[in-house]
Amino acid sequence: MEGSDNGIEGQNHQDKNGVPSILNSEFPRGNSRNIYFIFLALILTMAVLSVAQSDIAGQDDRPGQRSAVTNSQGPHYGVDFITSAEHHADEQQFANGLATGAGWDRWPVYWFYIETSEGVFDWSRQDTAVQADLDHGLQLNAILLGTPAFYTSNFLRQPLLPYQHTPRRGTLALDSVETARPQGLYEPVFIDGDNPGPDKVINPQNKWVFFVEAAVNRYKPGGLLAKSNGWPEGVGVTVWEMWNEPDLSFFWDASLQDYARLLKVGYLAAKHADPQAQVMFAGLAMWQQPDYYDLVLDVFDNDPIAADHGFFHDIMAVHNYSRSERSSDFVLTVGEAMTQHGLEKPIWLNESGVPAWDDYPGPVWEPLSPLRAKQQEQADFAIQSAFYAISAGADAIFHFQLYDGCGNQPQGTDFPPHIGELCDDNNNYDGKPCAGDANGLYRNPADATCFTQHPHPESPRPVFFAYKTLAAHVRDVQPYWRMRAGTPVSSSTCPGSDGPQEWIALYQPATEKRIVGLWARCGYTETAVIEATNPDGKAQLVAPDGSVQEITASGGFYSITLPAATNRNPSPGQIINPIYPIGGRPVILIETDTREEPPTSTPTHTPRATSTCWQGVLNGGFESDSGWRIPLTTNPASYSKELLRSGSRSMRAGIIDTQDNLYSYSTALQTVTLPKATTDADLHFWLYSLSSEPASLTLPSNPLGMTEKSAATTGDAQMVLILDSGGTIVEQLLYERRNDPQWREYSFDLSHYADKTIQIYFGVYNNGTGGISSMHVDDVSLSSCSAITPTATPSATPTSTPAETPAPNQLSFVFAPKISKEYPLGITGQIVDLQGQGIGNVTIRTDKGQSTVSEPDGWYALVPLDSGTYIIRPEKAGTVFSPQTREVILPPSAYDQDFVIVPPTPTPVPYSGP
Repeated sequence: MEGSDNGIEGQNHQDKNGVPSILNSEFPRGNSRNIYFIFLALILTMAVLSVAQSDIAGQDDRPGQRSAVTNSQGPHYGVDFITSAEHHADEQQFANGLATGAGWDRWPVYWFYIETSEGVFDWSRQDTAVQADLDHGLQLNAILLGTPAFYTSNFLRQPLLPYQHTPRRGTLALDSVETARPQGLYEPVFIDGDNPGPDKVINPQNKWVFFVEAAVNRYKPGGLLAKSNGWPEGVGVTVWEMWNEPDLSFFWDASLQDYARLLKVGYLAAKHADPQAQVMFAGLAMWQQPDYYDLVLDVFDNDPIAADHGFFHDIMAVHNYSRSERSSDFVLTVGEAMTQHGLEKPIWLNESGVPAWDDYPGPVWEPLSPLRAKQQEQADFAIQSAFYAISAGADAIFHFQLYDGCGNQPQGTDFPPHIGELCDDNNNYDGKPCAGDANGLYRNPADATCFTQHPHPESPRPVFFAYKTLAAHVRDVQPYWRMRAGTPVSSSTCPGSDGPQEWIALYQPATEKRIVGLWARCGYTETAVIEATNPDGKAQLVAPDGSVQEITASGGFYSITLPAATNRNPSPGQIINPIYPIGGRPVILIETDTREEPPTSTPTHTPRATSTCWQGVLNGGFESDSGWRIPLTTNPASYSKELLRSGSRSMRAGIIDTQDNLYSYSTALQTVTLPKATTDADLHFWLYSLSSEPASLTLPSNPLGMTEKSAATTGDAQMVLILDSGGTIVEQLLYERRNDPQWREYSFDLSHYADKTIQIYFGVYNNGTGGISSMHVDDVSLSSCSAITPTATPSATPTSTPAETPAPNQLSFVFAPKISKEYPLGITGQIVDLQGQGIGNVTIRTDKGQSTVSEPDGWYALVPLDSGTYIIRPEKAGTVFSPQTREVILPPSAYDQDFVIVPPTPTPVPYSGP
C-alpha cells in the first residue's frame, strides 16, 4: 500500500489510490493548522510500528537469519504501473519506465473486470497490456485479485442493484464487495479432490481455481495468447501474485485461514496450467498483522500435501513505505519465518516508496505532512531502502509507482498549484481533496486522470535519478556486511547503543568489488572514515543523482562527509517524529575488494550526554485530540465525557450499551521512546472497568489474535499492554476482566525499556456474545529520568559562598514551521518539546526585530517577513532553551516555496520545564 502506520486491529480503510469511504462523509471542521494532509494520512495509514517510531536498535544479524537466495541477475528491478489493463501506456510512458533501468512491471489483473457476468470473460484490455509489456522487453509480476460481486461468499454483500465498478487507472484498489472470499473456495481444486496430477480436471465449482487456471493458460509461455500472437519460445507471464496485502482488512476481509486456502488452491491451479509458473505469496504490508506470513505457514504445517508443494508458493513479497530501515526488518521477519518452517525462497520488496509533500500535488504548504518527505528525502529513501532490503537478502526491488496517478484520492481529483488557499474548511477543492500523493518517479502528464496541472508535466523527480543509479550500479550483488560506525549519540532522536552512521556493503563477485551505501542515521553531520580495500587507494563515490566522483584514500582511509538526516515527518497524531525515519543523503562507495572481512572505522565524535527528567506521554488527560492513535475498528475507542476522574474528558474503550454488543477490539495507543540513559520510568494511570460477561468464561490465550470464529469459546478482556514498535506484545501489564465501578490507580516501572521505542496500549476485546465489557482511562503519565553525565570540576581556593541562584528549567526548542496561509509573506511555527507538546507563552525574537508571544499551545505568527536569513530566538522567564536559536532561510518568493531549516550542532535536551 502507499503508506503505513502501525495498526493492531482491523481498520476501516480506503481503496489504494481510490475513494476512501470516509471521504464520502464530512471532514471535521478544525483549526486552520490541521490542513488536509493530516486527516488524509489518518485514513490512509498505514507508520510501524508506528511508522515512524524507532525499532529496538541494533544490528540485523538476528538468530535464524535467512541465507540470501541471490539471482545471478539480481536484484531484479521493477516499477509498479509502467502500464496496466485499465490505463494503457503510450510510447512516452514506456520510454520513461525503461529509462529507470527496471526490467519488471507490476500491475493488477482484476478478476471482476474480466469475468463480467458468471461464465462470461473479456480479456481484451489485459491482452493489450500484457502484449505491450512483452513487446518492450519487460517481464510482468501479475497480481490476481478482486472477487466479482456475484461470487462473494456472503450473499448479504451482494448489492440490490447491478454492481458498478469504480474506474481504476494505475491503482491498486478494491471496493468492499471485492475483498470477500470467493464462492466455492473450499470446493476441491480438481473434480476428484485437491491432489494434483497431469490428467486431472479443474473443478468449475471452485470459482477462484477456475479463474486462476484460465489466466495462466492464457498468458503463460506457449499459452493461448502466445500461440495467437506468435511469441517466441519462453516468452510470457511466469510470476503470479495471489492477491495483494491480505494482511490488511481493506484488501481481504476474510480470515487468515481463508487466505491460506486461496493461496493453496491458486497455486495448484497455476501449476496445473503451467508447471514452470512461479507463484508468489501476496505482498504483505506488515503493519496490521506483522506475523501474518508465519501464521499462514503454521496453517500449512498441518496440511498433508504442503511440504511436497513448497508450502504452496515459490516467492514471498513484502511492502514498505516511509521508513527506510523497515525494508530490512520486513525481509528478515519473513525470512526467519521461512527458516522456522524449513523453507528457503526468494523474497521480493515489490512495493516501496514515500510520497513527497514539497511538489505538486502537495501539500506543499505542510512541511510536516505525516508519512511524507521532501523530494530529496524521497530519493534518499529509495537508495537506503534498497540497501537495507538487499542486505537482508531481498531478490527484487520495486518502486511504487511510475507516475503519481490519482494517489489515494478519488478519480478526477485535480486543481491548479496552490499553497493551501484553495482548500475549503473541509480540506476540499471543488468537492474533492485539495492535495494529493506525489509517489511517482515522474509527475503526471497533462492528460492524466488526476493532478494534471504541474508546470512541468511528465518530468522526472530526484527519486527517478536515485532509482536509476541503483539499477545501474547495484546489480549482480550479494549481501556482504553491515555495521554502524561512529561514536554512539546520547539522544532520544537517535536511539540505540550503536553508531550514528549506517554502512551497508554488498559484494559484486564478477568484478571483485564492494558496493557500500553510507549515510548518517540522525540529525548530525557525520564523517565516515572507512578503511580502503583497493591496493591503489582509489574508489568511486556515487551520489543519488548519479554523479560520480573519484576519491583517494589518505593513510589507508577514505574520509567521506555524510549530511545530517532531516526527515522528521510524523505519524498521524504527532506534531513531529521523535526519530528520523529516513537517514541523511546517502553516497555509494565502489572499489575493488578481494578481502572477506569488514574494514575498520575510526571514531569521529565525542559522546553527547543527555540528562534530566521528562514527561513521556502526550495528552495523558485526554483533554485534546492529540497524542493518541485510535485504530478504526468496528467499535473504535473514543474520547468520553461520561466517566471522568479529572478534567473534562477520559478515554473510553469497549462497549457500554448491550444493544451494541459485537465482536470487536477497541483501542487507544501512544508510541514513546525512552532515552538510553533512563534510570527510572514510572507509567501511572487510572481505570474504571466494567463487565457483565459471565465469570465462567476464560480469557483469550492470544490477547490480540482472536478471530470472530473463535470468539464464542472465550470471554471479553480488558488489557493494558506494552508493544514493540512493530506491534508485537512484549509485556502484559494488565490482562483481566473486571467489573469494578470505581476509579482504580495503577503504576508500573518501565525503566527496562531504556533506549527502546514502545507502544502503550489500552484496549478492550468484546467477543460479541453474552455480556459486554468496557474500560475508561484517565490521567496517564510516564515520568522518565535519565542519568546525568558528570563534568569534572577543577579544585579552587575556598571563597565566600554567594547566595544560591536556582538553575533555570530547560526546554527543548524543536522548531516546526510552515508557510502561513493567513499571512502569505510570513511564517507560522510552533515551539514544542521532544515529545511534541507545545510550549506556550514564549516570546519569539528575530534578528530583524520582530517579536510576538506564542499562543498557549506554542503556535505563533511572524508577519510580515522579507526574504533572507532569520535567526529565531525563543525566550521565556526562568527557562533556557537548547538549542538557543534556529536559522530560517526565506527565499524571495516565500509565498509559494518552502524555506530551509538549518539544524544546529547541539543536541536538544528533554523537556524538564514546569
